[in-house]
Amino acid sequence: MVITLNLPFLGAIPYCYFYGFSNRWLLAGLALWLVAGAIGKAMKLPLYKAIEVGEEAQLRALRRTLNTGNVLQAVLNSVAVVLAAVPFVR
Repeated sequence: MVITLNLPFLGAIPYCYFYGFSNRWLLAGLALWLVAGAIGKAMKLPLYKAIEVGEEAQLRALRRTLNTGNVLQAVLNSVAVVLAAVPFVR
């Protein structure tokens, strides 16, 4: 999972090396991808730790919050893909 989520950045290294940083849409998509990952990790990591020791009622609330973090990250990653794809669609 970590490799898959970081694959766009690994692909961006040779892209930026060969084509430079002039493609602003691609850079915006990569930046949003990074922000989405950081927000998702910041939201979900404390929840994973709390789930290990929680009671049933508390676990339900934590799972709802965790699901919200997953959905937010998925939406931001989808927008990032669209931003990065804009220059290739023209």
